[in-house]
Amino acid sequence: MEIRIVGKGVEVPEALETHIRKRLSKLDRHWGAVDLAEVELRRQRHWHIVEITLSLQGRSLRSRGRANDFYTSLDGAVDRLDRQLLRQKGQLIQRSRRSSPAPPAPSLAEVRGEGLPTSFLAPLS
Repeated sequence: MEIRIVGKGVEVPEALETHIRKRLSKLDRHWGAVDLAEVELRRQRHWHIVEITLSLQGRSLRSRGRANDFYTSLDGAVDRLDRQLLRQKGQLIQRSRRSSPAPPAPSLAEVRGEGLPTSFLAPLS
């Protein structure tokens, strides 16, 4: 998984970057083929905001965390993404388990044995 970390008006410390990579690497356990994770960090007044966008096989998931520090907002955003991934995975599994339509019921004549050629029936003697 490729992880891009962008700080908008904020310098990203090495410790925070390591924490981000560690937390996002755990998302692979639910969905093995996460192509790209984009993490955007910014401040808005007294809030520290983390927005994460995951790109996976034809899908895109987005989560946002807002708290008094970046670590707490990151944890909230990753927890939301974790729930979204589990929901997406469950929907895919449920879709693949849907049963196909039942075969047509046999007609009454087939059940009684009527209409069968007599040449296939052996004599009972």
